[in-house]
Amino acid sequence: EVTSTGNDATVTNAAVITKVLTSLNTTAGTPVAADNILAAIGKLTGTDALKANLASPTFTGTPTLPTGTIAVTQAANNNTTAVATTAYADAQASAAVSGKQNTLTNSAGLAGALSDETGTGLAVFATSPTLTTPVLGVATVTSVNGLTPTAAAVGFTLAGGTTSKTLTVPLDASVSGTNTGDQTSVTGNAGTATALQTARSIYGNSFNGGADLTQIIAPAFGGTGNGFTNFTGAATTEKIYTLPNASATILTSNAAVTPGQGGTGVNNGSSTITLGGNLTTSGAFTTTLTSTANTNVTLPTTGTVSTLAGSEALTNKTIATFNFAADAGASDAYAITLSPAPAAYTTGMIVILKANTVNTGAATVNVNSLGVKTIVKRVNTALANGDIPALSFKMLVYDGTNFVIMNPAVL
Repeated sequence: EVTSTGNDATVTNAAVITKVLTSLNTTAGTPVAADNILAAIGKLTGTDALKANLASPTFTGTPTLPTGTIAVTQAANNNTTAVATTAYADAQASAAVSGKQNTLTNSAGLAGALSDETGTGLAVFATSPTLTTPVLGVATVTSVNGLTPTAAAVGFTLAGGTTSKTLTVPLDASVSGTNTGDQTSVTGNAGTATALQTARSIYGNSFNGGADLTQIIAPAFGGTGNGFTNFTGAATTEKIYTLPNASATILTSNAAVTPGQGGTGVNNGSSTITLGGNLTTSGAFTTTLTSTANTNVTLPTTGTVSTLAGSEALTNKTIATFNFAADAGASDAYAITLSPAPAAYTTGMIVILKANTVNTGAATVNVNSLGVKTIVKRVNTALANGDIPALSFKMLVYDGTNFVIMNPAVL
């Protein structure tokens, strides 16, 4: 497998060559003059193994590309870990915010972009962005959602809204809760309590806000003290009821007010007043009994009717009321007006008239315009001339149809 001619050696068998190369030391390194050919080949082979392939090379460590290196730009929207070229970066930036990548390279460009609130300028922000623990620094704000903040000597104020309102926050104040309209959530006892922290007394009854007041108001606070008294009467304007300034029983459960309470003790629901005792007046008083109908006064069979002019013993006597009036009519047509006026003609009604003229035959009378009635004598006999002389007093009794003269001049 190995032949030599002089100092030259020849390896002719491929198997021998393979064995030699297989046992070759391929540790990476730089060949030196003292290396034999196999050692130099081994170092070069080891060093070559550390090189990246030209096609799709894989780099390790921290590779550094020389200035001006040109690479192949990957396809648009390639979101792999491939290295992006400047062409790819520019294309992607231009697709979303054309021309903005150069403007935002300095603070002036950034300030111009941030000052644009229309959404059409150099920077477009998401609606209602969420900032996580931002540090905004010191800024001057003229309006926030229509509210104008104003610095004050102590604290600050916020003013504005659809209906102008002003909120003043003093120095070192804490404001918490959610304000919805005029409703504000508060903290502490006022935000969670279902009762007053300290109960209060209302008209003598303890009240802590936890339940409705259902107790009876005591008399000392203007109540009744029993819960069963109900006053009615005034329905529109204020009325004043004056009660005695002393303990007294105003009404009782009796059917009638007793004499001891100033009543009669008799139920007068029938409109008839019946005295259960004596009716006595004492002093210079006038007692008037007025009736427009027949009035019957029944007195005991014994006793005394006394007046300032004297007295008369009662012995089954009847006191009758005579109605008198002067005639104001013409001859043979007498007319009188009684006072009080009778409501109607009643059988047995007695009137006395003073004739103004003499009668010349049949005559009539009209009492209080109740109607013309014929005057007769002796039950049903027509009057004769001169039965009623002028200026004479005549007593007439109504028999249900005619007036009968009791004292005609001509019998």
